Amino acid sequence: MPNSFDANGLQVVTQNEIVDNLTQSFQEIYGEDINVDSNSPDGQIINIFAQNIEDFYELLAQIYASFDPDQAIGKVLDQRCALNGVHRKAGTYTYVDIQVTTDRSVTLDGLNDHSVEDAYTISDSEGNQFALATTTSLTAGTTTCSFRAVNIGAVEVLPNTITNPVTIILGVTAVNNAAGATVEGTNEETDAELRERRKKSVSISSQGYTDSLLAALLEIEDVISAAVYQNRTNATDADGIPGHSIWVVVQGGSDSDIGAVMNEKVASGVGMKGAQSVQVEQDDGYYATYHFDRPIAQNLYVQLTVTPINGQVVDEDFLKESIATNMHFSPNQTVDSSDIIYYIKTVQNNMAFTCQISSDGVTWETVLSPASKDKYFSISTSDITIINTEES
Repeated sequence: MPNSFDANGLQVVTQNEIVDNLTQSFQEIYGEDINVDSNSPDGQIINIFAQNIEDFYELLAQIYASFDPDQAIGKVLDQRCALNGVHRKAGTYTYVDIQVTTDRSVTLDGLNDHSVEDAYTISDSEGNQFALATTTSLTAGTTTCSFRAVNIGAVEVLPNTITNPVTIILGVTAVNNAAGATVEGTNEETDAELRERRKKSVSISSQGYTDSLLAALLEIEDVISAAVYQNRTNATDADGIPGHSIWVVVQGGSDSDIGAVMNEKVASGVGMKGAQSVQVEQDDGYYATYHFDRPIAQNLYVQLTVTPINGQVVDEDFLKESIATNMHFSPNQTVDSSDIIYYIKTVQNNMAFTCQISSDGVTWETVLSPASKDKYFSISTSDITIINTEES
């Protein structure tokens, strides 16, 4: 098969074909009787040349494939998505309140008027660094200050772990975080997530207005998740959506931005379900009212049975804080208890676990769904029960 670039796309020769072509050329130059076995000098040279040529063709094929957004990666994917008006969502920073104890008056430099290299910085036991958000003047005593993670993205914050000064300031005697993060950072959108959102975004101009509405809602800044449910029948459905109406559920984003998108995308005469309302001014000066809902947290009770291995000590408070701080669920997401076990093993792998979950603390299951599509499960430390089999 020769190299070609036509209506069928890019076609390049295989490694075996490259080797055969080089072998034939060597034999034409040096004679048919030369030794081209793979362990011979000429055979090794042929294979070296073949590998270099194949590497070049693979690079060429990757460049060709990168024109397809479903195959592009990294910055090239950003360029392809930009053609559809879709841009990768950047990560956000984690913020945490830190108790700073001083024995005299001191001024600590913050990120509001200093670079991250010059701001007062501390770190946790894992080496994650946190810089003071705002320059602050302190007197002797303990003051709670807001710190921002130096690195963007999701940074795990457990209580009482940020205790190590990085910037040494005379007068600062101790630092500590009594609780977890006040604002949890998010990682930059991955290639896979960006590809999926691009696919949805091409529905923005489609005739199916619910697909178009959903795609536009997901493009709103700070929107974490969105869902659009539609009832095409004449009667109210099982989700409580009236006939010929929609139900929009959005997590994150401002009410005004959501209202603007609904004003542009919701078809005329369509009913809406939702406790939230926003008014949008029309061209004639009148206001149209749009309804939607925000996701509501629903308590998830966790019963974790722990079996220590080789006499390990069970730190129940640590396990509870880890689960409550880091297990997060999306609206209408079904939770499998194995997901909790999988996570907890990443922070405590020297123990065996079994887990059950409940929506009321009475009836226990291994798989559980929220009570309705606008709810999401949330776990607090007070709703976690740990059964230590070593003590029983």
